Amino acid sequence: MPAARVRLSIKWPNDILLDGRKLGGILIEREGERLVIGMGANLQAAPDQALTGQGTACLAQCGPVGDVEDVARAVLARLGQWCDIWRREGFESLRLAWLERAHPPGTPLVVRGASTYEEGRFAGLTADGRLLLDTVAGTKVIATGDILLAEGRG
Repeated sequence: MPAARVRLSIKWPNDILLDGRKLGGILIEREGERLVIGMGANLQAAPDQALTGQGTACLAQCGPVGDVEDVARAVLARLGQWCDIWRREGFESLRLAWLERAHPPGTPLVVRGASTYEEGRFAGLTADGRLLLDTVAGTKVIATGDILLAEGRG
């Protein structure tokens, strides 16, 4: 299938979606001055949706996928390029690129936390990357939470 990038999108803060189904994710933790980044992606097969509780996808649904080492090298090379952009231009360039690849403004979202549940519409990102959620009570700034796309509960 051509143009996998058109079918791929990002769900705040860390999920990669293919046609609205979870393909992979990224986890970033800060340890002092270092960032520890963990990444996972379904390359050849997707987990059973009944096990994950959400729609899943794999990259092979877009066409042939290289072996794990080739994919890892390509991802790390691209990550290095984005780190260079961040160092040269600051976070705003990354924020704008993220927004170009995310679900569109106005997308219905549900934010679940340990003691919170918010429904609203995606309104963008703050200058430091926090989620902006338009709710009936006004725009809220969300720093953390489990985000569900209300349409299809991504």
